[in-house]
Amino acid sequence: MNTTQQDTFPTETARAVDPLDAWSDAEQAAFGYLCRVTDTQPEVAAFLGEIDGVMDSWYFANDVQNRGGEVNFAPAPHPTFVLPYVLVATFSSRRALQRFVMKVFQACPVRPGGALECLRLSEDGIGAIRLGSKVFFNETEPRAFWQVTLTFDLVVRVKP
Repeated sequence: MNTTQQDTFPTETARAVDPLDAWSDAEQAAFGYLCRVTDTQPEVAAFLGEIDGVMDSWYFANDVQNRGGEVNFAPAPHPTFVLPYVLVATFSSRRALQRFVMKVFQACPVRPGGALECLRLSEDGIGAIRLGSKVFFNETEPRAFWQVTLTFDLVVRVKP
């Protein structure tokens, strides 16, 4: 899929947006976009929230740390805040993993509108590609896998 920063998301412009749903709406928009640009099916090979043990899949989840001590909130008139997120991808092939990462890199940053102000790779960007071995869901023997963590800033607009 060929994507650019001008890609659009379905936004909340057709309905009134509840500021209390801004985080949820932004997270869903970012996850949906990542599914589209990587051609992966939600709840099959792409998951919102941490999940471990599914080969050739990835998950997108908020991270617990504040990176670099940056200011996380911008006040009115356009209040926004930054949430650190990770995308952890696990693949059976190093090349497939690298191709997946390149799809994500080509699609970011994104400024779609609505509650999602911006989805951008953080300054940490990409972690090291690591080789591991474990037993995956519905299997009995351990298998080798390649894994990488991408770090993002999810910028949420509180009042879209």
